[in-house]
Amino acid sequence: MTEAEFERNCTALWGQVEDARAVYCSFEQLNDLARNREDILNAVQADPLFWNVHKHALQTTLFIIVGRIFDFSGDAYSIHRLIRDTEANFNFFSHAALSVRKQRLNLNPQDLANYFIGRWVPDPMCMTRLRRALAPHVKRYRNVYRPIRNQLYAHSLTNDFATAQRLFANTNRVELEENSSGCSRSGSANSRNVSERV
Repeated sequence: MTEAEFERNCTALWGQVEDARAVYCSFEQLNDLARNREDILNAVQADPLFWNVHKHALQTTLFIIVGRIFDFSGDAYSIHRLIRDTEANFNFFSHAALSVRKQRLNLNPQDLANYFIGRWVPDPMCMTRLRRALAPHVKRYRNVYRPIRNQLYAHSLTNDFATAQRLFANTNRVELEENSSGCSRSGSANSRNVSERV
């Protein structure tokens, strides 16, 4: 894998995380507006099919995107693959590799030397910390959100309303936002490290 491929894959995954957050926030905003503004509630009630289609589209999109982010398949580009690719290409993050990339900016030698003063160099322990930080989000996805994604949204494995209710009984909007935020914070840290070091 080249540095350019790594950066492109990291940027694509970060885009998925941002998309999930945007869809989540749009869904929540629609609910909040209908709950808090009478004019919006009246509009929703005047054409419920229109609003239900939009809510369903947002919810479907959210579950599909979150499924992509947490996909366990070895060939899927997910948070798990990003971690594996980072560990396999740790040399991309060295001062030496960064120095080569920064030299392309035609910095004078003193500015380049100053750039590295106090600059953090990632080590394999940071990947252990990243895995630990992601672990509760991965567990939540695996136990709560993946069954919903797989049985209701990505595949039609059930059309039983009671089964759908049972699956959704374990969901929590705040928790879903935390999953996005946790992945976002972890992805942001990794993306920031990549961009600072590219």
